Amino acid sequence: MVRSLIVLLFAWAAVLPTGAEEAPSLRIADATRNGDDAIRQIALACALANEELEISLERKPVSEALADFRAGKVDFAVLEARAVPEDLKSRQLIYAVEALVFYTAPSNSARNLTRAQAAKLLQEKRPVWSDFGGPRLDVYRIGIKDSSPVRGLAEALLLPPGEKFPTPAFSVRTTAEALLLAGSNPAGLAAGHFLPSLPATVRMLAVEGVEPGLKTVTGGRYPLTVFYALLAHPEETREKKILLRALRSGDFYDFLEESGRLAITPTPPAL
Repeated sequence: MVRSLIVLLFAWAAVLPTGAEEAPSLRIADATRNGDDAIRQIALACALANEELEISLERKPVSEALADFRAGKVDFAVLEARAVPEDLKSRQLIYAVEALVFYTAPSNSARNLTRAQAAKLLQEKRPVWSDFGGPRLDVYRIGIKDSSPVRGLAEALLLPPGEKFPTPAFSVRTTAEALLLAGSNPAGLAAGHFLPSLPATVRMLAVEGVEPGLKTVTGGRYPLTVFYALLAHPEETREKKILLRALRSGDFYDFLEESGRLAITPTPPAL
């Protein structure tokens, strides 16, 4: 697999004369599925607010990010919590959760899916709602384009590594657009990010008997969730504290929401 490497340098560092001390820096390895846009944005905000601070964020495979973290080559690593080895769990901060939810019209009589049925709905060439407790209608799948942050979430949760679901014939740009279309069609189905607030024209299907909701998603009871962790070394420096403080800010929570994820707590805790 061709490795995708993106290096983003934030802040503008002056050229130091010979013998001068290096500017303080933070190094972050990003091993999340599509790159963590919320982490990128809050790192940029930290750099802009602290002009003397250089922050580098580099996309890496999980194995390399963990190796660099163990070797002290990076200050922080961000990745899926399920990929964190047992011996590093004491150094993790679970900062966000992402959930895959199935949206349909309120008139659809389908109510609950197993994980196998959820995969079948997205994988079969012509699924019929009656096989899933719904009406005798062909399922009309509404896709979300690959540029969306939801890209790859269904595959990561429902398929073996390397496999992909077929692309729906009709796709829109965002989960919000997809669920509005799904709600207006009795045969509609959209698989997208969990949204805490929904219009009355659409509803969500339960999975394995658990309804998706703010408490079931952030608490991990809803089964189709991915939690995200930040690994940090125990030694605290002024530079590390700047980023850790920012991760508990309202701005960061807003960045998470824009990317389709939720903070684990509903409001930023007091510092």
